[in-house]
Amino acid sequence: MKIGRRMDVEYRDKAEGQKGEAVGAREEWEELTEKIKKAIQKKKIKKRNIVPGRKVWWDKQCRESKTVVNKLLRELLKNRIERKAYNEANQQHKKLCKMKQEEEKKREQKKLMEIKDRKKVLKYTKKQRQ
Repeated sequence: MKIGRRMDVEYRDKAEGQKGEAVGAREEWEELTEKIKKAIQKKKIKKRNIVPGRKVWWDKQCRESKTVVNKLLRELLKNRIERKAYNEANQQHKKLCKMKQEEEKKREQKKLMEIKDRKKVLKYTKKQRQ
């Protein structure tokens, strides 16, 4: 019995030592991460209003109509609704998007007409392309 107790005591001592090492390692790790974060140079990134490839005229209303059309398409594929309902919703969505696109073209043309200088017009169009 004495042998078992000795082993138990030795095991406890080793286990307690390992717990202390784990805590120490965790503290060292936290210190290292803090030093690394301080050493890293932070760069400010300019946020662009216009994202390349994004349609300016596409807004919340277009997005919502598109989700409705997609839901109706799923229902149509499961044979829960008639094709007529899907076609009507799809046509409405296309009309809405076409109307928004034409409004944006008109706004764009109006802005370009207000600009008198040719260089400013070229600068504006180049900015819109990027």
